[in-house]
Amino acid sequence: MRIYLVFLMVITLTVHDRVSADTEPTYQQVIKPSKGSESPKRGISFATVGSLSDSACDYDNIQDALDDGETDIRVSWEDAHIETVSYDGFDDITIVGGYLTCASAINGNQDINRYSRIQAPAAANQPVFTITNSTFGGHVYLENIQLEGGSFTGINGGGLSIEGDNVNLTLNRVIIKDSQIIKSGGTGLGGGMAVLGTGINVMMTDVIIEDNLADSGGGIYCTGDTNQLTMSGQSAIRNNLARGINANGGGVHISDGCELTVYSGSEDFSLGIDGNQAARNGGGLYINNATVNLKGNQDCINGLCLGNNTEPVNLSRNKKIFDITEQAGRGGGAYVTNGVLFITAGLVAENSTQEGIGGGIYLGSDSELIVTRPLFDKCWNETRCNQFIDNVSNGTFSEGGALYINGSNALIRHTFFEGNSANFGTAIYASGFLGNIAELETTHSVFTDNSGSKADNNLMRFQSDVSALLIHNTYSEYNLSDRIFTSSSSLNNIRILSSIILGDVPVFSGNSSVSFNCVIAEDLSTVFPATNAVKAQLPLFVDADFHLRPDSQAIDFCENLISFPGGLDIDGEQIGFDDPTIINTHGSFDAGADESYINEIIFKNGFE
Repeated sequence: MRIYLVFLMVITLTVHDRVSADTEPTYQQVIKPSKGSESPKRGISFATVGSLSDSACDYDNIQDALDDGETDIRVSWEDAHIETVSYDGFDDITIVGGYLTCASAINGNQDINRYSRIQAPAAANQPVFTITNSTFGGHVYLENIQLEGGSFTGINGGGLSIEGDNVNLTLNRVIIKDSQIIKSGGTGLGGGMAVLGTGINVMMTDVIIEDNLADSGGGIYCTGDTNQLTMSGQSAIRNNLARGINANGGGVHISDGCELTVYSGSEDFSLGIDGNQAARNGGGLYINNATVNLKGNQDCINGLCLGNNTEPVNLSRNKKIFDITEQAGRGGGAYVTNGVLFITAGLVAENSTQEGIGGGIYLGSDSELIVTRPLFDKCWNETRCNQFIDNVSNGTFSEGGALYINGSNALIRHTFFEGNSANFGTAIYASGFLGNIAELETTHSVFTDNSGSKADNNLMRFQSDVSALLIHNTYSEYNLSDRIFTSSSSLNNIRILSSIILGDVPVFSGNSSVSFNCVIAEDLSTVFPATNAVKAQLPLFVDADFHLRPDSQAIDFCENLISFPGGLDIDGEQIGFDDPTIINTHGSFDAGADESYINEIIFKNGFE
């Protein structure tokens, strides 16, 4: 066996560490070992793998190269490599594709737009690529590689299986597709990738995981404490399927301490988590006792930056589909139970359930959802930084078009809810569960054009054991047939503060504890008990983003009822600006989602 000098750089970026920087990482910055010593065959520091007929190649398959102790391998893309690869050694290894021939590899002529295909033989009955050593603790680097065609009932992980501990894996420009894992009893895990050990760190840049199938985790299945998966660059988890009696997580199934952070996304849905389906729960994401961070912003640490501030992270077009074995399902976009979902600068759009609840997100017991904008950076869309758009809960008793809260907590700031649909709670449905109170706080958010087909549909429905604080929001709802807010229990506690409420139906119905303070409403008939509530004098806004007119009665209408960390409005501007041209009604804070600076601009321009 040859001796190699290996330089290993491990970079771990958590959601809690951030600094400001404007640079994007190059792939060399993302954990890449150095070359080893020279090959005795060719006087070069790597081995080449290609066609059997290519005399320039050292090997005609990757497995033989690994078995011979090769740790730096270059692979041609001219022909598909029909094999499965397994690694259980202790050395750091690098496998790089994108070379037309072995001569191209020797000369370093890589085409970064080409992928060297590793395709499992039809009867292999094992993953395309497997890492199994339980005490490895080293690093595996794959670049310009396509893993495809794993189809079997054996080991979990159709395209890529990691069952070792303390593995560091970097995937740079890798495609995992057209693989499946189906087992009796619905126990096939991870059609594209399965991460099943502990202490595993997977860094993915420009990685596509698509068109894979499993019983659970059609694209990715990850379980295990201290496992961390990070996805950035032009990456996507798309068009994967979970099907069967335990069909959870069409795109991703993540559980038992694993953490996933996704920086990739696009407004046109070409990247991010898109178009996945599950026959039971969580078309896009299934989160159980785990954490997922969806980040449409840039984070930097020690000179390495992941993400950007120009595109959102998207959770889009995912579905809970109808299946005769699992008729009741939840969470078209995401299903969360005993877990946490963070969304920053996110686009949650066009997700749906068939015969289920929570078209966008289902938030189960003991879970938490936090949606906010970046506090220190610009957002991809300054006004509509976070969006829940056109999510649908279908079925006779469909509930929670954008969000269903079941005995859990949701904190939502700087978010547009638009075009969502359900029969009960077109935007949000909340209910306690087994003694757990459902807690909802929405601030500086906009709700508009949400709808449903039932005669008693409403924007928000509070079922039982609900505590809701709705403050500095703008509501413009003209597609409802009953009420904007409905409460079904005297145990609920609902506070609606510093808000603008427009619509052609009454504001509230129910017998819960409810209070209104500093509210401007088109219909005041059900706004009671109330403090400082007045009838809206239309028009109030200058545009479809609900920015206030210079003469809007909402400017400087409210006092500061509750202090906010950050104190930012829907546009990311400081709240509480005291307009120099307006006499304060009750204070210097504007009602609704927007804090207007328009008169300051007009006032200053008048002196220039």
